[in-house]
Amino acid sequence: MPDFTTDAILLRKIEYGDHDFIISFLTKSKGKISVIAKNAKKVLNGFQVLWIFFPSIIFNVLFLRKRKMA
Repeated sequence: MPDFTTDAILLRKIEYGDHDFIISFLTKSKGKISVIAKNAKKVLNGFQVLWIFFPSIIFNVLFLRKRKMA
């Protein structure tokens, strides 16, 4: 799947390991997408307050595919 940008609703955020999250989004064009957000706990701490008050916000999300190192 190539990189793409779409509007998405955050469905669920699950802690995975010490620093990562598995995040599920619902998108209009691709349906339900689950991604792993590496080292995201530091970044998402401020976002958690927003998630508590507005759990169904529509985001414009850029999904990037991991590039393999040669």
